[in-house]
Amino acid sequence: MNATLPSSPPVLPTFAAQPPESPHDSWICDVPPCYRMAAYSIRQGLGEKRRVWVAGGVHPQETPLLATALLRLRRRHPSLLLVLAPRRADEADEAFARLCMKGLRVQRHSQGAGCPANTDVYLLDSLEELPLFYAAGDAAFIGCSLVPAGGHSPLEPLAMGVPAVTGLHMGPFAEVVDHLRRSGGLRQAADTEELVLALEGLLPEGALLGKALAQGAHKRLLRQTEPRSRSMHSF
Repeated sequence: MNATLPSSPPVLPTFAAQPPESPHDSWICDVPPCYRMAAYSIRQGLGEKRRVWVAGGVHPQETPLLATALLRLRRRHPSLLLVLAPRRADEADEAFARLCMKGLRVQRHSQGAGCPANTDVYLLDSLEELPLFYAAGDAAFIGCSLVPAGGHSPLEPLAMGVPAVTGLHMGPFAEVVDHLRRSGGLRQAADTEELVLALEGLLPEGALLGKALAQGAHKRLLRQTEPRSRSMHSF
């Protein structure tokens, strides 16, 4: 079965990089049914019975690190699929080459051939669809964070109820990451070994617990920001 998108995908929600200025401007997205249906369609194409790990915004230097992590994770999860979205579309060819050098079977999304059961890595080289793939996954990795490249907002996968792991290099997102980490919905890893350990706790039967933690972390962080928001708007 092919991992295809609906012919007219719904408008993707927008996620703020910082908590809202007003508690009414919620950055916890209520994912519309049509969006969930699109994500479910993608998951069917990727493989309903496979664990799916989605890595978004991946820096070229992180690609071989994630490939190594995948090979180690597959010792316990033989059918684990990595969906890897490069930081930029023009880096997809380099990512493809690096993954193939690791001996991995790679399928490119842009080729439209779907995701055969023997695929190791599904290379998402059309980045505007990344939020849908996050929603279809069991766990996420936030790229540009294992190397000092500025990180990305962790809110996209977490708003979908998908637990995430980041590296330690989160740049302007460090404060949000700290809140989410202490709330239990996000884990951090300093290197490949810690990344494997973090994902091990999210991919097995505990995946549903991980999703609940991600959603709960969002709600707790929003509650923590509300007093500050009210005080700002009281003047």
